[in-house]
Order: sequence, then structure tokens, then C-alpha cells
Amino acid sequence: MAAPILLIGDGDLAEEVWRGLEALEADVVRLPPTERELAAAFERGAVGRAVVVSRDDAFALRMALMVRDISDDTDLLVTIFDPTTAAAVESQLERCAVTSMADIVAPALAGPCLAAALIAARATGSSASHVICREDEAHLVHDDGRVEKAALAEAA
Repeated sequence: MAAPILLIGDGDLAEEVWRGLEALEADVVRLPPTERELAAAFERGAVGRAVVVSRDDAFALRMALMVRDISDDTDLLVTIFDPTTAAAVESQLERCAVTSMADIVAPALAGPCLAAALIAARATGSSASHVICREDEAHLVHDDGRVEKAALAEAA
């Protein structure tokens, strides 16, 4: 069994992330944002990934630094809005990916703007240009017109 995802944060955004992970049947441990609770979670056992979800960059940075102080080998995903802070965090903390609320929300807003059947659209370096909903399943549409059923990638 994979080690659980540690979800750190409160508020509506963290609640939505928790619901999404639960819907995917992920093993999620949701923590109140305190140093004591964070340390206790790592003492209870392995953590597969720590995810810090907050609208407050200072809080997100503080939690990321606390996670890294407790564990050097836990993958981190942190929400940080300010691009300068995000770049610094990503360059200074190993095994840390940074995203912003705009990175998360923009594809979901862009998709339906392009076509009613689009779940999300995001420009990437791959040949898949957008995602459509077909028969209640997500499908990737490639630049060359190919359409294939989307598969969930397993977290590393």
C-alpha cells in the first residue's frame, strides 16, 4: 500500500482538493495547519507526498519549509501565487513542485470557453492540446486530430 498524501491547509480550497483526492480514492491525511500536527503526522509513519494548499503565500512557504525540515525525502507540492517566491522555492527546495491558483484554475476555465464539451485546456509541450468529455470519460485530443481515452498518471 502506498504511503498517504498529507494535505496541509484549511479553507474552501483545501476542502476541494481533499474532496477531489477522496473521489479518486487516494489515501489522504488532512491536517490542521500547525507545526505540532505536522510533526506528529510524520512520527506516525511514512508520507508519500505533502501538499500545501493555501491562498496565503507566507503560510504555504512556512509549511513547505517545515515539511522539508522534518523530511528531506518527501515530495512536496505547494501553492504559491507570487512568481518570484515560487521560483525561489522551487530552486531551493529539492523534490518540490510549485503551482499557483491560476495554474490550477485556468485550464478548467479555458476549456469550456473553447467548447462546451471541454473539461479543461492547457498549452503544453506535448501533442495533446485539450481534454474533452466523451461518454462521461476524459479523452485527450492531439494536435494531429487523434483522440484517445485519458489515463490517470500515478504520482511518483
